[in-house]
Amino acid sequence: APAAGAAASAAAVVPDADMTDADTHVPEGAGAGAASDAPSTSAAVRYTDENTAYVKGLQPGVQDAELRALFEPCGGLAGVRPVRDPAGACRGFAYVEFDSEGSLAKAIELHGTDFQGRRLLVAKSDPRGRGG
Repeated sequence: APAAGAAASAAAVVPDADMTDADTHVPEGAGAGAASDAPSTSAAVRYTDENTAYVKGLQPGVQDAELRALFEPCGGLAGVRPVRDPAGACRGFAYVEFDSEGSLAKAIELHGTDFQGRRLLVAKSDPRGRGG
C-alpha cells in the first residue's frame, strides 16, 4: 500500500475554483478607516501559497481567531486569510499559511472535519494560472 502521506498529498491538491481576480484577502477589521498592520499601498498583496492550505466550507460569520484556534494545533501557523465580501462576511473560503510542509500536511488531515456545523474541505492551495 502507498504511504499515507503520499496518498494524502496527491489527493489534497485542488484548484482554488472560487478565487477570482476580484477577490481580496482583507485582514479582519481592516475595512475602510480601520487600523491595519497591512502595507498602506493600494497594490494587491501577492502570496506564494508555498505552504498554504485552501479551506472551503466556512460560515459567513467565521472570525480569524476561530480559524487560528482550529489550525494552531498543526504547528507553524503563519496566518489566516479568510476571503471576505465588501460587507466583511466570509465568502466561504480562506487561505491558511504555515511555515513548513509538515504543518501544512497536518492541516490537510483536517479535511472532512465538522467546523461550525459544516464539513470542511482542506487542501494544498493551488491558485489558478500557476500551471503545473
